[in-house]
Amino acid sequence: MEYKFKLLKSLIYSIYKDECSNDEINQTIKNIFKSIKKNKNNSKNFKKNDEQTIILITYPDSFSDRKRSKLSSLNYFLKKYINNLFDVVHILPFFPSSSDDGFAVIDYRKVDPSYGNWNDIKKINTNYKIMADLVLNHGSSKSKWFENFLKQSGKGKDFFFSVSNLFDISKVVRPRSHKLLKEVTTKNGKKKVWCTFSHDQIDYDYTNLKFFEEIINLIIFFIKKNICFFRLDAIAYIYKQSGTECINHQKTHKFVKVFRLINDIMLKNSTLITETNLPNQENLSYFGNSNEANCIYNFSLPPLILYSFLFGNSKILRRWNMTMPPALEDTSYINFLSSHDGIGLRPLEGLISDSDYKKLIQKLKLKKSLFTTRKKLNKNLIYEANITFFDALKENDKFDVDRFISAHAIVLSIEGIPAIYVNSLFGSENYIDGVRMTNSNRTINRQKWNLNQIKEIMASDSDQTKIFHSLIKLIGIRKKQKAFHPNATSFTLQLGEKLFGIWRQSRDRQQSIFCITNFSKKIETFQSQDLNLILDKNWYDLITGDQIENDLIQVDPYKTIWVSNLQ
Repeated sequence: MEYKFKLLKSLIYSIYKDECSNDEINQTIKNIFKSIKKNKNNSKNFKKNDEQTIILITYPDSFSDRKRSKLSSLNYFLKKYINNLFDVVHILPFFPSSSDDGFAVIDYRKVDPSYGNWNDIKKINTNYKIMADLVLNHGSSKSKWFENFLKQSGKGKDFFFSVSNLFDISKVVRPRSHKLLKEVTTKNGKKKVWCTFSHDQIDYDYTNLKFFEEIINLIIFFIKKNICFFRLDAIAYIYKQSGTECINHQKTHKFVKVFRLINDIMLKNSTLITETNLPNQENLSYFGNSNEANCIYNFSLPPLILYSFLFGNSKILRRWNMTMPPALEDTSYINFLSSHDGIGLRPLEGLISDSDYKKLIQKLKLKKSLFTTRKKLNKNLIYEANITFFDALKENDKFDVDRFISAHAIVLSIEGIPAIYVNSLFGSENYIDGVRMTNSNRTINRQKWNLNQIKEIMASDSDQTKIFHSLIKLIGIRKKQKAFHPNATSFTLQLGEKLFGIWRQSRDRQQSIFCITNFSKKIETFQSQDLNLILDKNWYDLITGDQIENDLIQVDPYKTIWVSNLQ
């Protein structure tokens, strides 16, 4: 433990040695260490992530009911329909906020009263681990901190990043296309503040030791609230330096190491997750040397799975999966298809050809997808596709549900921890009315539900009902398989371009699962010897429960099989 404190001290010095005096750094370190030691014994320890670790992504107000608060309605939905099948509930920002559905935070220590209160979250925490967002890159222009920044007095007066005309922004890599700098009038004159995501979301100044100390105390506050999964929102953008891309800065990686160390010191088996919607290699860099993120989102997976189904070809997905490095112990990928955001397309950079990319975009346009753009060299480029994953896969044929379920079967079987967006449980279609109401493309996948609507869906024979029960069944099967441990062996199979297959083996080598998905509208077959099945053992499809009795194995159109030696 003493070694970790020494390492933490060294990291803080290396970040601030050129910007602050030794006395200032020493005082900050002293304050941080005091706070850690004071609160360490109040934190709870958690078991390590394993094959039962599955994340449900939801907004705090995804569900409503006249009888309950929004968070209480969420808890009712979990108790009534989920029954502990998920291990972790990622509640998207539940703080008071001024825009971006919670990501323009006004006060990090409060629960928005329109959702409920901390006690509501505590009740959910009774049965589920809680994952919360640390929105550390920016804060609301309506916050008390920014009000004090404009007044140039009080807490927050120097928390926000502003630049002069001498700051070179010519190389800045951006996720949006609006004007980067916003001029505001403060008591000390006009200042240009940095706005990575919107003019209501003002970026913080990480050169400021007082702000850094505030962030550390915020992490400690979350730990005291029994949060054990921490999503570092937009973390790649936090540190800016003139003349650089102002993304993935070396000091940004050092900050992630600091946050990881504090979590490791205070909370056994906590999980730090970096949200970096970037090209594959840049995303992988946030593992560090197993000393940065515990988990990174597998951002390339959703568009690659989408491409594979739309064009009936597994070649690109298979090639990518073969090149992905196995995550080291205590680190893992988080695999997903949908989230509150769109389908990121930057993660395809370097993975598919320009012609294949254009084919994908054209296909999405035909499906009436909306798009969010980013600015690069004064050009607007596509950043993400705004469309629900069900509508992205839909071809208006008899296989629409099968495609959607098999896409999730890949997410549930590939190396890592699966995360499923709550709207995907019902195969949500594009929420066009919401887009019209908010004038935001991302609202297309942010539909909210009344609990009575959920009750009606569950009583119907609709595609939504079939999707829900099929996904719940798959999740239930998955949780029982040791070969689906996040760090269990994974090997990519060579079964031709119409099939995608992986072999998973439990860490004790007792269980093997061969996971094969058919990307075509025809039955595909292969020989059992293609999987090197040991013929003197019994093999079963875990999904259907049927025993594999023939040397010739078939996979129906857009279906998935999980062939295992253990039922």
